[in-house]
Amino acid sequence: MFGLLKKVTVPPSTLLLKHIYGLESDEPIHRPELEIRGWLAFDRAFDLSKLCLTLETDTFSLPVVLENRPDVAADLPNEFCTGFNTFFDIQEDLVSKNPNWVNSARLRIVWPNGDEQIPLDARLAQNMVNENSYFRTNHVPRPNHAIDEAQLQLWDDSGFLVLEGFYSAAEADELKGLIESSWADRANYSDKVTIDRDIGTKDERRISFADADLAIRKTPHKLNDLYLESDRLREYQLGSRLRDVLSPMMGGTPMICNSLSFEYGSQQSDHFDTFFMPPLTRNRMVASWIAMEDVQLDAGPVRYYPGSHKIPPYRFSHGRYNLKLDEKQQCEEYVEHQLKERGLEPVLFSAKKGDVLIWHAHLLHGGTPINNPALTRKSLVTHYFCCEDWDGACYEEDRSGIFYLKRD
Repeated sequence: MFGLLKKVTVPPSTLLLKHIYGLESDEPIHRPELEIRGWLAFDRAFDLSKLCLTLETDTFSLPVVLENRPDVAADLPNEFCTGFNTFFDIQEDLVSKNPNWVNSARLRIVWPNGDEQIPLDARLAQNMVNENSYFRTNHVPRPNHAIDEAQLQLWDDSGFLVLEGFYSAAEADELKGLIESSWADRANYSDKVTIDRDIGTKDERRISFADADLAIRKTPHKLNDLYLESDRLREYQLGSRLRDVLSPMMGGTPMICNSLSFEYGSQQSDHFDTFFMPPLTRNRMVASWIAMEDVQLDAGPVRYYPGSHKIPPYRFSHGRYNLKLDEKQQCEEYVEHQLKERGLEPVLFSAKKGDVLIWHAHLLHGGTPINNPALTRKSLVTHYFCCEDWDGACYEEDRSGIFYLKRD
C-alpha cells in the first residue's frame, strides 16, 4: 500500500514586542559611551544561537550581546523572551569608524524566518567626547597635603601605594575589636550584612550574618558590608586622613561601595576588581587593605602585580569589563600573555599591623595559599567609587561626612 505523507511545517516565529531603553527619549547622550539595552518577545521558542543582534550603520556593524531577562519572561508567560545589553565606546567603536554614525544608526534583529531593523534616535550632547566615560577618564592626579608627587608617580607607574604604619597599633586593635564585637551583636544586623562561608571550597556559599554560627570563624570566610552597621568602622575605612589620600587618585569624592572583613587569607585567584564591580567611569575606583595584625608568609598574604594596571583591560563580548564566566579562560590567556610581554612579576605584601595597601581598580591581585591553617590574617578590605558618578539617591552621608553606597 502506498500513501502520501504530509510534511508538517513549523510556523515561523514572529517578533511580538520589543523594548529599547535610553535611546527612545529626547535626551542626548552625555557620556562618551553608548549602551544598547532592552528586550524582545517572540510568539514561540527557538534556538537563541539563531538570533543575531547588531548595531549597524551604513559603513559598519557591531555585535549586541544577549542576556537573560527572567523579569520580563515572568510578566509575559505566553511569549518567548530574551534581553540584550552592550556598551560601546563612542569615540573608539563608533566615531573612529564613521564620524556620522548617528545619522544611520539602527538595531538589526535577525532570527529564523525574520529580519527587522529599528532606527536608533541617538543624539550626542555638545562636548560629550571630552567627558569622563566608562572606558576612560581625563583626570590627572594632583598632590595635596596627604600625598606627594613621588607617591603619585609610584601610583601612576605601579598602580599601588603602601602606607606603612598609617594606623597605630592601638587603632588597629580598636578596629579589630569593632569586628570582634559585631559577632556578638550579629543577631541585630539586617540581611544586608552577609557572610561567605567555606571560601575557596566547593561548599562556598553566602548566608545572612545574623544567621551565622560561631563555628564559621574557625574556617576561611568573608564578612561582607559591615560598614552599613557601624559609624565607627566607616571612620577607619574613609575618615578624613584616608579620604585625603584617596581623593587625588580618584579625581572625585570617595564613596564606600563595599567592604570585606577577613580573619584568614582569602586564597582568591588573581583577578581585577572590575571583574565583579566595574565603576561607572573606568579608572574611578580604588581599594584599601588594612592590616589588623602582622601578616606571616604562611598565612596566605596578598599578592599583587606592580604595573599590571596598565594592561589594556580585557573587554568581554558584552562590551564591558565585568567577568563573563564562559569567557574566563580567554581572558586569563590574554592576561598571562600581557604579564610575560611586560615582564611583570608578583609581589607579596608582608604587612605589619596598621599598614594600609591601596590599589588601582585594574591592578591584578589575589590571595596566596594558606600554608599554615593555624595562622590568621586579620584584615579589612574596602572598595570605593566616586560620588560624582552616581545619583544622590544611591548613597548616604553619615554624621562624619562619609559617603557610602546603600544596599536597597
